[in-house]
Amino acid sequence: MTEHTPRWRRCGHGPGDMQPGDRIVVDAFRAVLTARAHPRPFTLNTDLAILTGLTVDRARPQPGQSADSETLVLALVDAATGELPATGWQVYPRARVIGPWEAIYEPMTSPPPIPPATIRAAYRGQ
Repeated sequence: MTEHTPRWRRCGHGPGDMQPGDRIVVDAFRAVLTARAHPRPFTLNTDLAILTGLTVDRARPQPGQSADSETLVLALVDAATGELPATGWQVYPRARVIGPWEAIYEPMTSPPPIPPATIRAAYRGQ
C-alpha cells in the first residue's frame, strides 16, 4: 500500500508547504474574519463600521443623536482618509452597525464611486 501525500497544501491552491508570505496573508484574512465575527462595543463619538450590502463601510454618526435609538443618522466616510464625501447624512438601522471602525475592515470596503464627469469623459473617448 502506498502512502497518500496531499497534493495541494497551500490554501488549497498551490503545491508544497506554506511559505512565510502565505502565512502573512492567511493570518490577515483570519484577523478580518475575527474582527467581523466578534466586534467590540461602540459609542457614537467614534467612526463606525456598518454593513452595507456585502461590504463594510466606514461611517460617522451625526453629532447630538440619542445613543439608544433604533435608527442612526450616519454619513459614509472614505475608509482610507477618514474624510467626509459629499454624500450627506443617511438613516441606517442600528442592526447594521458592526462596531467601531478598525483598519482591519478596510479590505472589505466598497470602492469609491467614480465621479460622473469621469464616466462621461470615458464614454466620449476623451
